[in-house]
Order: sequence, then structure tokens, then C-alpha cells
Amino acid sequence: MYFLDNGSGVSTMPPIGTVSSTTPLWFTESPPSYPGADWFNIVQMELLNVLKSCGIEPDKTKLNQLAEAFSAQGQNFVSFTSAGVYEFVVPAVLKAGRKCWVQVIGGGASGAVGSNYIGGTGGSSGGTAYKLVDLTDVDTVTITVGAGGESVTTINSAGNSGGSSSFGGYFSATGAPVTNVSSSQPGGEGIYGDINLAGFPGALAAVLAISGTNITSCGGNGGGAGGGAGKINTTQWNLDAENGRHGKSPGAGGAGLVTYSGSPTTYKSGKGADGAVYIYW
Repeated sequence: MYFLDNGSGVSTMPPIGTVSSTTPLWFTESPPSYPGADWFNIVQMELLNVLKSCGIEPDKTKLNQLAEAFSAQGQNFVSFTSAGVYEFVVPAVLKAGRKCWVQVIGGGASGAVGSNYIGGTGGSSGGTAYKLVDLTDVDTVTITVGAGGESVTTINSAGNSGGSSSFGGYFSATGAPVTNVSSSQPGGEGIYGDINLAGFPGALAAVLAISGTNITSCGGNGGGAGGGAGKINTTQWNLDAENGRHGKSPGAGGAGLVTYSGSPTTYKSGKGADGAVYIYW
């Protein structure tokens, strides 16, 4: 694909004329139609802009550049999946006008620690948001990935909230809120995305059976895909608990912890998973 280069043209595109017809007109052979310079310039500019949006330089020797441009869409992907602040250097193709599809996930909350042989509630998951973003002429974007809530050990303690994630000032997703010991909390929320999704609440704990001095109980599962699973324990009074499992997938909640009166303080509820930011173009 190439532009006019035989010397009969000018180096600057002439202004486009006024619209002569609001109804599409079609070429005929009799009488012959004449499109004029406007029509050819518009078509040429449209085609050149397709190549530009994909970072392709026009090459007169190649006859498949439009096909390359169309097939190049959506082939690139960058992910940020650990808590922290990052600088995303905008690729030339996005600076030139191609839009990117971005997904942002907030951090999950950790599970709560129960008391009296009852497990704590599982942590909720962070919110999720999706947005088609125009980064034309933008050099960098600051990305924040929210941390998952840290595990807790103290008996009858709420789980920690997850941190919010964001893609610059364009949009964000909040982390999951503090986990109540005995009641489920809603998850985080997407903010200013084209699509905004709420996170899943963590599950309540359960006492599964009581037989004499043996109690079988379970900490609540963490919310969201990959939420930590509550550990089922059968134990006697004053014996040990077991750790709640951590959230696995980005933004998932950690499991609640079952405790007993003699449980060591080294046992922890499940940690919430860090959030994430994914960029596709």
C-alpha cells in the first residue's frame, strides 16, 4: 500500500469540499462518473490511517499491508499482578491512535478470625472494571495494583481490606472492604469503567457437627474465582486450629480461620489476593 507519488500531486492534502449529496451515489459507465480529487484523497487518507494505527509504514513493494494491519489487532498483552505502583510506557501504536482494552481488579480482603470454636467469615473479592482507553499522544500511564488484605491472627478479629487498583486517572476498581467476623460483606466495585462489576462476598463460617468435646467446623470460603477455601477441622477443646487458605486468583478473598481457646497465635486467616491490571491492544 502506498500513496500518490508520481509528481502530479501536492505535498499537503487540500481541504475537503462541502457535501454535494447526503445520499450515497454510485459509479456508472454511461454517462461516465468522475469521483474527483476529494474522493481519492479521502480514500487514501482512510487507508493510510489504518496503517498508522497499527504502526505500519507504507511500503510500495508490499501488497498485503492492509491485511497485516487488520490481523494485528488484539495481538499484544501486558499484565501487572503484584501489588505496587508501575509506569506503563505507551507503545507507539497506541500513541498513534489505536485504543487499548484495559481490565482493572481490586485487591481481595483477608478472612476474619472467629472465636468460641466458630470459624471467621471469608474475605470478599475486589471489584473489576473494563474500559476501552484512548492513549493518543500519551507517553506514560501510572498503574496501581492494590494489595490483598494481610492475614490476621487475633481471636475474634475482622479481616483486612484489599487495596484499590487503577489505570492512571482513567478508571479504577476498589478493594474488598474489611471482613466482619460473623457476617458476609459485599465485594469491591468497578469505578468509571465501561463495564463495572462488583466483587463476590465471602462465605459465612459453619459448624458442621458437635459430638461430645469434638467440634467439626469450617472457616468461610473467600469470595471470587480462586477464593481461599475454608479448612475443615475436627478437634477437641483447647487444641490447635489450622491456617485459612489464601486467595489464589487476582482479587480473590482469603478464607476465614477457625480458632479454639488454646490456639497458638501463629495460625492465620487466609490472605486476600493482590489485584491486577491487564492491557490488551
